[in-house]
Amino acid sequence: MKNIIIVTGGNGTRVADALVRLLAVGFPTRMQGGLPTSAGDELEIWRIDPDRSAGALTVLNETLRRYRHLQHLMQTATASRRHRTRSRWQPARGQ
Repeated sequence: MKNIIIVTGGNGTRVADALVRLLAVGFPTRMQGGLPTSAGDELEIWRIDPDRSAGALTVLNETLRRYRHLQHLMQTATASRRHRTRSRWQPARGQ
């Protein structure tokens, strides 16, 4: 299932960041067979903000980069079964 979130401004961008973090820890987006899941779902973020240098966008981009890296590590681990992954999540700085 493809999910689209449309966000506006800095506060909306922070909501998108929070959503990506929830999905990274396995937050479900739907029910399948009576069980909550988000497996196989896609998220597309549409952002409307005239401020291209917004701090919230920098944070969101870093969260997305880490999410993609985590997904890559999990796929690699599934393929090899020998590889162990470590969390690269860190608390946000300056908040």
